[in-house]
Amino acid sequence: MFNINAQEAEMEMEADSNHLYWTVDAKLHWSDFQGKVEESSNLAALATMALPYKFETDVESKIDFTIQVYFIKSDSWAKKEEENDLLLKHQQLHFDIAELHRRKVVKELINSEINSDNYKATLKQIVGRFWGDEYPKMQNQYDDDSNFSQNIKGQIEWIKFVKEELEKLHEYQSTNFTLNLNSIEE
Repeated sequence: MFNINAQEAEMEMEADSNHLYWTVDAKLHWSDFQGKVEESSNLAALATMALPYKFETDVESKIDFTIQVYFIKSDSWAKKEEENDLLLKHQQLHFDIAELHRRKVVKELINSEINSDNYKATLKQIVGRFWGDEYPKMQNQYDDDSNFSQNIKGQIEWIKFVKEELEKLHEYQSTNFTLNLNSIEE
């Protein structure tokens, strides 16, 4: 299972021991699940991800974005007796799906008609669509199709699908990028 934390405001992004930023090489370990276990939950584990972003602009010609995905250790937990490699791979794919949606946000921003008057609203709309709507739907579909890692065939199909989708969006993997603001014609 997963949990999301959308950061729809500018925020400072400082590396700390509570966050594991997504990279190609960033792999989850059971030691990363440091939150208080919800013993009454039917879930074996819960992974929490966030999409923090910040931007700086001169309001006339360009806007610099930083958009990342990270795993929140203190909000993620696992029941010790349920920990196994298959479940950990399941949680890793939740993390990878978060990165997939971050890339979708980046692609949409790059291809948007962004200008000095609409950049904040455009960013909010795009983040809302991909992170607030499509992301949780895909995560829930993944849990359903894989039966929370118990359906091996479903799990394998999702691993293949997400890998292919990430590759399709390879050109949007950068977490830092600059957009030129379009001039508004009077």
